[in-house]
Amino acid sequence: MVKFFGYNIEKGLPMKEASTEKVILTAARTVFTRKGKDGARMQEIADEAGVNKMLLHYYFRSKEKLFHRVVEEIIEQVVNSVVKISAQAERFEDFLRTFIDLHIDFLRENHDMLTFLLWEAKKDTGLVHTVLGKFSSMGGTPLDYLAAKIHYAVQKEEIRPVEPIEFVLNIASLDIFPFIVLPPIASVVNLSDSRMDALVEKRKKEIFRLLWNDIKINNGKS
Repeated sequence: MVKFFGYNIEKGLPMKEASTEKVILTAARTVFTRKGKDGARMQEIADEAGVNKMLLHYYFRSKEKLFHRVVEEIIEQVVNSVVKISAQAERFEDFLRTFIDLHIDFLRENHDMLTFLLWEAKKDTGLVHTVLGKFSSMGGTPLDYLAAKIHYAVQKEEIRPVEPIEFVLNIASLDIFPFIVLPPIASVVNLSDSRMDALVEKRKKEIFRLLWNDIKINNGKS
């Protein structure tokens, strides 16, 4: 059982139930991304999953609950594939470099879902708060963890004092922005996929350089 701040990432369901739930969540993610939360219909999701609509309601009761579970799953994936792995680094410099690399890789693989979530979060300002609230009630959110990581690095005099929320905004904006502007630019100047990948890899290094040079302490002075 994988845990993050006491939160059980895997729900411990019997294998058959866990498998069915996974199929439904994958189908819901596809339909939500294609149609949006408001445009998606439970029957469409059931058809995509290849299950009876009644079974869909048995597992998730309503479209709203299913939608929130899809968002929770995305956050869980970020925790498992980005936060959990980068957390193994002792030095904040190594943690930051690894976090940026993994976060951008995740965004590259899930760029369609990123666009969808940004749109939905704009329409429903309570969405992220509701979902993250479940993590908070079980010990802490990814933001809580990053705040603790920053506090520890400041104590060790690796970095200057940093406001966690501002630092998160810096990382998020720098990591996410290329995936918003590159697709339209690529269509105009006809960038190949390999060229796009090369630009994204270069951005990883540039983002790390910008953030690290801003917070690191040299010779005891910021």
